Amino acid sequence: MKIVLGLCLILSSLAAGPARAAPTPDAARLSRELTTEVVKNENLGEFSVSYPSGWKCTVRHHLQDDTTYLRLFPPNMAGDFEIMVNDRKPLGLIALTDGDLERYLILNTLRYAKRSEEKTITPVRFGAGNDGAYVLLTDSAPAPGEFKYWIRGIRLLGDRGAALFNFYSNTRDDCERMLPIVASLELKQVGSQ
Repeated sequence: MKIVLGLCLILSSLAAGPARAAPTPDAARLSRELTTEVVKNENLGEFSVSYPSGWKCTVRHHLQDDTTYLRLFPPNMAGDFEIMVNDRKPLGLIALTDGDLERYLILNTLRYAKRSEEKTITPVRFGAGNDGAYVLLTDSAPAPGEFKYWIRGIRLLGDRGAALFNFYSNTRDDCERMLPIVASLELKQVGSQ
């Protein structure tokens, strides 16, 4: 009888679907309190980015191949968070497709694997359409003043655009908190070629 009851409990939990974690108070609060900024890139046109209110976002242009650089400064969070947005051609990524994202990340982060705790590169997809991928590495022996965690990633924006990003922090959660910001990037119009 105990076996039958145990099987019934297991089957009923499987039928209910996977358990879902309740949203954290931080995540629920941040999703309600977003600032959306519209930025113009010379090659792509306008795009928007959403980030938590209270954060500072600095936009820089004309540094290299008309790439737009977004630096994010969250309060009470130490780290270096930068997103680069441009057309794929000036970034040297004209042939990059969705199927190449993992390979691109592996090739561009492989040299750091030796120094990481992970020792291997394992790209992870993210975003509503799984149109982005990132690698998170843990520095096995950070020097004083260096960050322990590093995320490098890429997200495709439409047929021509790309967002490359690097996040450094001393906590894994801070790095992962930046992914919804990259996922929020949205092209408003496509620039002429």
